[in-house]
Amino acid sequence: MSIVYKMEPKQLEQKVKTLRFRWNNATKQYVATYPDAALGLDRTQNQRSFQSIVGAYKDINLLQATLKGLLASSGNYIKTQDVRINFIKTKYNDEKLNLETALGNNEAGKPMKIDKYNENSKSYILSSYYTIGILSISYFIYKQLKQ
Repeated sequence: MSIVYKMEPKQLEQKVKTLRFRWNNATKQYVATYPDAALGLDRTQNQRSFQSIVGAYKDINLLQATLKGLLASSGNYIKTQDVRINFIKTKYNDEKLNLETALGNNEAGKPMKIDKYNENSKSYILSSYYTIGILSISYFIYKQLKQ
């Protein structure tokens, strides 16, 4: 039996198909030779087919145990990586918060100061635009009500 963890998915699929074929073939042979063995006519064919069933069963159990072990170790590896991933996420969020705080206090480097200046300028322009719009509408409403 080859090592499972080095197998590609197609190879593993082929291995399972081979084991399935061996199992089905061995059980059919065992069922076919059982009447002769039960009557005491020819026990050797039945013994051989039984041994092939045992061999196929052993290989199936070995593959199953190997896959279960690999899944368990992969699950443990993923759980240990969860801690590392969460640590990196926390570190990223802290650094992002520090950077946003520095930007908000205008303590950032020159490119970010320019970005902050542009952001403030944009908000000043929008607020003056809305103020002029509200005052214009108020003036026209006042003129309409006065007439």
